[in-house]
Amino acid sequence: MKCVILVGGTGERLWPVSRDLYPKFMMKVYGSKTLLEGTFNIAKSLVQTRNIITITNIQQYKIVKSELIRFVKNPIILSEPTVKNTTSAISAVVKKIQGEKDEIVVILPVDFSVDDITLFKDAINKAKIIAASGCIAAIGVKTEYFEENYGYIKAGESYKTGRKVVKFIEKPSSENFCSIYSDKNMFWNTGIYVAKVSVLADVLNKYAKDTFSKMDKNMFDENNMIDYSAYENIPNISFEHSVIEKTNNLIMVELETKWHDFGSWKSVYQNSEKDKNGNVINGNV
Repeated sequence: MKCVILVGGTGERLWPVSRDLYPKFMMKVYGSKTLLEGTFNIAKSLVQTRNIITITNIQQYKIVKSELIRFVKNPIILSEPTVKNTTSAISAVVKKIQGEKDEIVVILPVDFSVDDITLFKDAINKAKIIAASGCIAAIGVKTEYFEENYGYIKAGESYKTGRKVVKFIEKPSSENFCSIYSDKNMFWNTGIYVAKVSVLADVLNKYAKDTFSKMDKNMFDENNMIDYSAYENIPNISFEHSVIEKTNNLIMVELETKWHDFGSWKSVYQNSEKDKNGNVINGNV
């Protein structure tokens, strides 16, 4: 099994702490650890370091590398030539390891944490069973409030160690609040996916052909930098919009511990410990 950490974006919704030259994955939300180090540690709990692939972009490559080499020797870092979105990032990784078609891949966003790592590993183990059957497993968690910047999974009948996905809604409008929040079968999408390399290649080729078909393994140089020509005319689109909303091969596995997203100040506040006055205090204030 391999873990892929998606490191990209400037985290504009976390300005001014997150900015172009100091992106959100360098925020210290794990005490003394950055988001990137915390997520790498989660990946390390699942696989050996040599099986962790980090993908970022040329603008943030040096920051990512300088952070990773603090705590891991010879990290594997792929570098996109420009910022496109998660469809291109996942496509690039799949092209890199496409020869390992039966390998199971865990895709992790960089901006999350969980309370109980043992329960997280339990969910991933259940997702591996789903992935081995030829489906894509999406890790979902019970909704606690309505957040229009999250994706939502409507879960249906049981399938192996998960539940079939009836509907996937990426970042719904506030008008849908009542129907989503009152539905006990609705879960937040954590953005964590588990699937075989061959399955990812198939869905990318089917639903994101305008990106996937323009890439090949030869686009990487000896330092895993990607040639710009492979990215010149591909769309800027998320994996959720290009693939997850369209595929009928999606199974949800419930994560039974608290999940924290750090994509905006609202989510940071919602997922942080508060004092008696409802304030979140972090650092020397």
